[in-house]
Amino acid sequence: MTYKNLGRQLRRSAGAIAVLAALPLGACNLDKFLNLTDPDIINPSDLQSPAGAEAERIGALSRLNQATSGAESFFLYGGLLADEWRSGDTFIQRNETDQRSVATNNANIETALRILNRARVSAFQAHEALKKYAPAAPKWEIAEMYVVEAFAENMLAENFCNGIPLSYVLEGGAQITGTQLTNAQVYAQALAHYDTALTTLGAVGSATDDSIIRRRVQVGRGRVLLNQAKYPEAAAAVAGVPTNFVWNMEQTQTTRDNIIWSLNISGGRYTVAENEGPMGMNFQSAADPRVPVCRGGTVGCPTATTTSGPLSFDNSTPLWLQKIWPLRTAPVTIASGVEARLIEAEAQVQAGDPAYLITLNTLRTTVAGLTPLVDPVTPAAREDQLFRERAFWLFSTGHRLGDMRRLLRVPYSRTQATVFPNGAFFKGGNYGPDVNFPVSQAEENNPNFKGCLDRNP
Repeated sequence: MTYKNLGRQLRRSAGAIAVLAALPLGACNLDKFLNLTDPDIINPSDLQSPAGAEAERIGALSRLNQATSGAESFFLYGGLLADEWRSGDTFIQRNETDQRSVATNNANIETALRILNRARVSAFQAHEALKKYAPAAPKWEIAEMYVVEAFAENMLAENFCNGIPLSYVLEGGAQITGTQLTNAQVYAQALAHYDTALTTLGAVGSATDDSIIRRRVQVGRGRVLLNQAKYPEAAAAVAGVPTNFVWNMEQTQTTRDNIIWSLNISGGRYTVAENEGPMGMNFQSAADPRVPVCRGGTVGCPTATTTSGPLSFDNSTPLWLQKIWPLRTAPVTIASGVEARLIEAEAQVQAGDPAYLITLNTLRTTVAGLTPLVDPVTPAAREDQLFRERAFWLFSTGHRLGDMRRLLRVPYSRTQATVFPNGAFFKGGNYGPDVNFPVSQAEENNPNFKGCLDRNP
């Protein structure tokens, strides 16, 4: 073949290709191929229906699960800043929390704060969507969302400094950037949302779901009123809640593991504390069946740890495992009738009523191996006894830091040195002054936020 003939054939082939290439362009609708529907994207309009509102409700419950026991939350961080847990980790974010010296750029705390606010905002969006798009939905569904919102608000106030902004995202995407609120203001807002839940429920009904939500409201209101030092009102709020009532966060391997199992038994990042601080919470040596523990690597102890041995992840801190939640699927109780009885007992202590001991001892009869308490007589000793009972009944469920902060406030008015861990820190240096968490640095994107108003308890 000559170069001349080859060139002629190439020119003919090129012309034929050009004709063929032009055919589909003229015959096809390009918009059909370029404007595709992504089935993974949920458009706002998709939620503007009864089914959409119900999906928002389920989503809010899922985010509450993540903000409590489904992800590293203040159920762990609060206990780490207090005296429930010690860091067995190498990560500075957990170590500085344990040392009571939390930086505003602590990424772990920032993530936990974001998750908690997502639960709060999702609940707000859900109760508004239910009212607008599902007016025939059971009233308890709307009330439930006010409960979730209030629970998250109370959790924020118990854990963070004064100056918490509560921002919102409205339907359509408009944002309301929150102004800074004191803990007292956030507690007041949480109580108002619990009250709205009760109003929404209306008269006492017989439906199971109505009763369940009502119990959650009662315990939640009692908890907020306790934080407000309104003891008679707190006791009245929880009256009638059955002692066997529980509100559990469920965990499964197809959704989320129990995070306490994950970071203690599985990962060895957290180890159960022992006398970390002046309150004398000897969780390791108390042999208390409410907080069963064991030393990593010993007979009968869970073996799903990183090392399956006696040391934590940092390979130096002794690893102590809790056995309240021995499995990754173990549910975590976030409110209960036990808590209701403890609220009643505290109101009795505050009133100088020795019947508080009957309340506590009646609770203790529900757990094999617990012997009756005796009255230590003095007001201060009764307070110590009460808060010890709360520590063991409510271990790692997000109560301990709030309790220790309450001990610093009126009417208890104790000092940091008699409540919080202090002195030399076991990983070097000294404990810091923190009795709460700072609002994270990311909040500086909110023009209304200027840092914590103060770090008072």
